[in-house]
Amino acid sequence: MTKIEIFIAGQPISQKAIDQWEFKRLNHEYQFLTQHGFVLNDPTEMPNIDAARQVMGRFKAGQSPATFRQLFKNRYTFGNLASKLAAYLSFGRRKYSVTELVVSESSLTPDQVMDKINAIMLENTPEHLYMNLATNPDHFVLLSPSQNVQEVLEITGGAPLPNLFLLIMAMKVA
Repeated sequence: MTKIEIFIAGQPISQKAIDQWEFKRLNHEYQFLTQHGFVLNDPTEMPNIDAARQVMGRFKAGQSPATFRQLFKNRYTFGNLASKLAAYLSFGRRKYSVTELVVSESSLTPDQVMDKINAIMLENTPEHLYMNLATNPDHFVLLSPSQNVQEVLEITGGAPLPNLFLLIMAMKVA
């Protein structure tokens, strides 16, 4: 079995911590969506975190990206402005974050791992859409409008407001 370790700012993040955070965010997104008239299964009634991820991922993948763009438009417009202001006020000290994935015990080379990640992120298939939306409860739109570009509508890191932006892929394999 392939083991993936996740490090943020050089610190290892346990699977338990990820699951706890994710379950909290699944419940938050469920509350938000049901308050806006969507009908979906309550993640707190699922037998485990994997089932809750699947239900939310399938629900979001079954919606048109335009539905979420419209639902979040006022909020992401303000969120994008707040993000630009925060970047400006940081005086260049922090404009990005670094997350490291360590894939050990795998027969794949780093290039093969990156090829798989790029395919999931940049090839618009129903399976990839589901995978992208199910991996994080705060993802709402993840589509590739052109080569090496991904449109992202998400609530970044559990921030209070969503952002809509284009992610330009410039992957480095080490």
